[in-house]
Amino acid sequence: MSSRRYAELLVARAEDIDREIAVLRRKKEDISAWIGEVQEAVDAPQRRCMLREYPEMRGYIFRSRIENRSQHELAMREMEAVYGNGPHLGRVRRIIAREDILRRDYLTYSGFFIPASSVSRSDSAPVVVPAQTYAVVFAASLHESCAGDWELLLDFIDKNRLEIRGDAFRSIPVEMGISRRADDYKAKIAIPVIHRETAVEMTK
Repeated sequence: MSSRRYAELLVARAEDIDREIAVLRRKKEDISAWIGEVQEAVDAPQRRCMLREYPEMRGYIFRSRIENRSQHELAMREMEAVYGNGPHLGRVRRIIAREDILRRDYLTYSGFFIPASSVSRSDSAPVVVPAQTYAVVFAASLHESCAGDWELLLDFIDKNRLEIRGDAFRSIPVEMGISRRADDYKAKIAIPVIHRETAVEMTK
């Protein structure tokens, strides 16, 4: 082996290490974000509505009309085929379209939002959901019985003179499979909102 070839091999190995470091950084970013989401759910009181400011989110949207559990399971498998089976699939957020919320159809999803750091492969750049204010509630209700949680949050929005600004997210920071205690399971509903007065000003 020539000295030149030896140097080339060392350079190639250094590049491999750089790629490994990039992967580890992505994994660290993902687990750090997941820790924050779980801790928020652990600390949050059950069924108490609140306003929260969340920073921008970068990720991928997988569109699929989901109206029942079998469609949900099929869509999840299709999503994993596209974006890979990430280490924290529980970070996937169910998307509920604004128009479905206004129709009081809380059980139909329009797809999933997958945080960029949880995606193991993609051929496109992530979309950006801007930083904004959300009306939020945490509850122990399963998907099939969560209508009361939505109604509670919508009543909070109305009483505080807020307006729904876009699609909502439902996530499950603490899965039932992790904690068997019914009062410890936490699902999160987050609806982007804006004060009605501000919304009026923006339309002028």
